[in-house]
Amino acid sequence: IGDVTWSLRPRESTGVELIAAGDVVATRAAIERSISYGYAAASVEQQFGPRWTATGLVGWQPFTDGNARTQFRARLIYALMPEQGVSAQARWRQYSSSEQDVERAYFNPEHYRNWDVGLTWRRRVHGWTVAGLAGLGNERVDDQSWTSTGIFELRAEGTLRNESVLSLGLVYSRAAGFATAPDYWYGAFNVGLTVPLR
Repeated sequence: IGDVTWSLRPRESTGVELIAAGDVVATRAAIERSISYGYAAASVEQQFGPRWTATGLVGWQPFTDGNARTQFRARLIYALMPEQGVSAQARWRQYSSSEQDVERAYFNPEHYRNWDVGLTWRRRVHGWTVAGLAGLGNERVDDQSWTSTGIFELRAEGTLRNESVLSLGLVYSRAAGFATAPDYWYGAFNVGLTVPLR
């Protein structure tokens, strides 16, 4: 379980990232069957002038049960109020699965598509970096009708006296990322502590 990111900026306005990760599939059925996954992706970020930024990501996610997904993500960001750290963004996410039958171990449509628009906020507040996201959109599972989605995130990160970094996160999502129930949603509160090794 872990992830590694390698970043490169060939130009001031262009960024490239290579990502590798691995984790377990966190459903009861998948844990009982010891299903895990790997992830490899490449992303590019390009700035267009002082306010516009576009990003794109292509990824591959193999599962230990033989399934694999190809993923594509794109994002267009406009710095709405740069001095206040407020941006508007539009996002598109999609993936295709190689295997349809995973014995209901996890949410696995053959095709999944999602788009949303929203506002983001990022500021430094008393030594902490605080960021938020609120957005609305639509998703489509296979050939079913488009349904509405919503997301809200709030994150804070700060350095403690011993140079450890404390991060806090609150998230609410109404999207069928892991289940096919018609009124599915999830919420989470996350706490992380990074301690430097000497």
